[in-house]
Amino acid sequence: MSRASEGTAQSTMAILGLTVCLAASGCGAGSAEPRAGATDTPAPSPTATEGPRVVIYDGPAACSDCAAAAATWLAGELPNATIEFAGPDGTKDVDAATLAGAALYVQPGGGADVARAYDDLGPEARSAISDYVSGGGRYLGICMGAFLAGSDPGLDLLGPADTGGYIDLPNAQVRDDRDTLVALEWDARTVQAYFQDGSYVAGNLAGFDVVATYQGGPAVAVVGPSDEGVIGVIGTHPEAPVSWYAEAALPTDGRAGNQDVGDDLLQRLMTWPISP
Repeated sequence: MSRASEGTAQSTMAILGLTVCLAASGCGAGSAEPRAGATDTPAPSPTATEGPRVVIYDGPAACSDCAAAAATWLAGELPNATIEFAGPDGTKDVDAATLAGAALYVQPGGGADVARAYDDLGPEARSAISDYVSGGGRYLGICMGAFLAGSDPGLDLLGPADTGGYIDLPNAQVRDDRDTLVALEWDARTVQAYFQDGSYVAGNLAGFDVVATYQGGPAVAVVGPSDEGVIGVIGTHPEAPVSWYAEAALPTDGRAGNQDVGDDLLQRLMTWPISP
């Protein structure tokens, strides 16, 4: 999870061939001010080729540069996709019309209060997201977005599974909400992931792919069915740019492994079969 959202003036940009309709400077974890350089990659000219449409939430249920950081990460993994920011700080509302035909909906990181983030989404957006997923859509939840995929409060997208706060577990590697690195087990190796008071997934995960686990602990990233749709959640921040590491005085030598986990999650999410 991370801090509350702070909107800025609207603009339009393209990142690594991904057309981005940007309405805020994004969101991140930790400090009270927006992160500098959340989208560190210079924006080339927009591509004329349009691919799948991705909708990222941007508003008070997210933090001030997580949306922009997620867009930069997705730019490298979904070439030619078109991103739209939706929500109070976006260019559109999160409603049925916006989500209709979208290839992916992304709920990025947010503050430290799941109940507040749930309320900040509002009933119309909550209903639209649930209907979108149950009708065959794809949901990607990062940190707070993973918490919100759970229940009580949440969108209840994980079926018999649910999310919880990792730092509350007795064997957690970290017991506070500072920005830090945690060890994950992924693809038969250990990677260091960017973490800020993130979630774990537990319960009945039958039918789900467990992409990664906390070292010696529960699942941190899973992909699986949600009614007619597909859901992918991750409790760490695979989208974390170099500037976040610098602000938290964290080493960057394991950053590639951090993103690898997210890339694997995203690839499984986007290729999971959905019934027409």
